[in-house]
Amino acid sequence: MAKAIVESKGKSGRILRVDAPFDEALQTLRQAGCRYPISAEQLANARMKKGKRHSLSTNGSYTRHGFVYLRGEAPLIALDSPLLDLRLARKATQANRDENYFSTDDGEVYEKFSNIAKEDANKEPERRRVLVLPNQKNFMISASDNTDVLKGVFRGSAIPYVDFLGYPIQVYLVDKNTVNQQKGTLLTQMWLFRLGGDCGSGLNGNYRFLYCGYWVRGVSKTGEGTAQKVLPYTPGDVKLAEKELGRLARILQPGQLERLNSLVGKLKGE
Repeated sequence: MAKAIVESKGKSGRILRVDAPFDEALQTLRQAGCRYPISAEQLANARMKKGKRHSLSTNGSYTRHGFVYLRGEAPLIALDSPLLDLRLARKATQANRDENYFSTDDGEVYEKFSNIAKEDANKEPERRRVLVLPNQKNFMISASDNTDVLKGVFRGSAIPYVDFLGYPIQVYLVDKNTVNQQKGTLLTQMWLFRLGGDCGSGLNGNYRFLYCGYWVRGVSKTGEGTAQKVLPYTPGDVKLAEKELGRLARILQPGQLERLNSLVGKLKGE
């Protein structure tokens, strides 16, 4: 089982990161105290607090949200992705491993989330559970373009985050011809791009790389679950220390050598 590492700490809790296939990462995060993966709003807030050079900003992340597609219908964003169901997550991860998109046998999943979208249609965007997207093609969201989607995804952080970025956010969708080839509901997990890349912190709904071990983050209250800390040294640093210790072995006293060997062993986790 993969390990969760503490990437950041704050008043709202710890941001944990798991580098593992999505289905495995879900289980690890739950064991570490994260019921759900990180939301776009939580990650946007953390990026604004930590700055554009922090690893939260310079690396992308899967989020809590998911895209829901059905032939001939408007794509949806489910704020609680269907792929949070571990059974579906496993199927989707394996489908991606086989270089396929994951699709259910029928349109039942789409209909479920479409009905929720209809129930929430008159609510403020920040309170909607499912968002109906404007078309089947890639589009921009900003303070002036498709603002309902922007606010629905990023909630209270929407406008501050766009200001922080300094540019609109692109939303990438599965090509409609691919969607139309599926008889059931096609599901993908939302990936929030890193800052500064070619995709400019876009929202990706066309990835089929759940198996690759890309970063999956979650937020846990301090003290809950178990997680490995991000250490201020790397395995390479430990190897260098071992090499230097071997070189110094000839001139060190036995007691000194024993203490340093013990220290290096602790750094290695022995």
